[in-house]
Amino acid sequence: MLKAIKNHTLFQTFKSLDRHSKAVVWTEPLWGIPFHLYIPFVALYKAALGLSDSQIGLLASLTMLVSIISGLLSGAITDKLGRRLTTLLADLLSWSVPCLIWAFSQNFWWFMVAASFNGLWQISNTSWSCLLVENVEKKHVVNVWQLIYLSGQLVVFFAPLSGMMVRTLDVAPAMRILYLFSFFSMTAKCTLMYGFGGETEQGKRRMGETKDASIISLLAGYGSVTKRLLRSREIVKVMLFTVFLTIGSTAVSTFFGLYATQNLGLPRDILAYLPILRAGVMLSFFFILVRVLDKVSFRKPVLVGITLFVTGQILLILSTRWAGTAAIYPTIFIYIVLEAFGFAMVFPRRDSLMAIIINPQERARMTCIINALVTVIVMPFGFISGILSGIDRRMPFALAIVMMAAAFTLVFFIKINMQQNEEIKLGDITEEDTT
Repeated sequence: MLKAIKNHTLFQTFKSLDRHSKAVVWTEPLWGIPFHLYIPFVALYKAALGLSDSQIGLLASLTMLVSIISGLLSGAITDKLGRRLTTLLADLLSWSVPCLIWAFSQNFWWFMVAASFNGLWQISNTSWSCLLVENVEKKHVVNVWQLIYLSGQLVVFFAPLSGMMVRTLDVAPAMRILYLFSFFSMTAKCTLMYGFGGETEQGKRRMGETKDASIISLLAGYGSVTKRLLRSREIVKVMLFTVFLTIGSTAVSTFFGLYATQNLGLPRDILAYLPILRAGVMLSFFFILVRVLDKVSFRKPVLVGITLFVTGQILLILSTRWAGTAAIYPTIFIYIVLEAFGFAMVFPRRDSLMAIIINPQERARMTCIINALVTVIVMPFGFISGILSGIDRRMPFALAIVMMAAAFTLVFFIKINMQQNEEIKLGDITEEDTT
């Protein structure tokens, strides 16, 4: 078994990384484990403190609004301060600080302040993405992203703890403890990554080039960069693909907990055990099917994954007929299996597409512009999902089906070969654009 693990493509990919990229990967569980422990109960926690469905959706839109502003600044900040320092500061502000606020939240206004800090995650998203992939060969990009998703599934070993806490302490006190744990764990993650990691070569070059430039002057070049991005049909298609997937996945993740407990009759503490099943499915996918999918094109696994994801949402909508009965348990089991397989097949490839199409010389600014444009489009749908959920708890999942169907259709028009280790010239920036 040990020999099989050592020879596995994901293990070999990790071995091939330099120490800086390895530090980004091996510290990720310190963020992923606490995040996946508290995320199933977020909506229940807010509801327990008196927030309505529309307020929950409004908070999601507020986070996106802040992330748009921070996202626009992220490229210039990342180039000016460097990928490493930017990631440290932004992670502390966008994750450690909100977790501390969430741990002591009393009403909507506490959550609003936390959401404002949490929206700064786009800054660390830009700088962290650069740290992750800038020193990685293109042929390894997909597997590196799969390692990141895999690390989040380590929550399987800790999920029973959150379930027991919710069952014995109730939702609010249990979540306060989980958020405090998240504060310490996420703070440790970003400090360890800063200490053991390093700046990328591209990051050092951009720091030198922007040493005497102000943030405002760096932002001035965004217009020409944006125009060139939008002239690339492939980049526009990948952006729309990301928009559809993000709207669908956000609607599902935001309201699944409320729907499962208040409409389907699942006990609240069961939500903590569902990630165990989800993690088991995704672990089996990463260790068994990765080698097979590495040999096929981008399109086939994504189409299959979206189909599985949509099938799961249809099953979830129809499952109200078994609400409150024993039959709901196998139904949820099947749903989690379908959703987990679909997620594992689609989302690492979505993130890899973004890494591949971006010009390495302008990765920070192009990444932040793309993220900002995507977020602008996605932002209203957090509030829309909340309104839909207030009308009928099944409607956010219907919205997800529509968005996934649009993504499914768009896949046929995306023409990128992710198996080739070659420079992708999409979105290239000229020397004139960088000044």
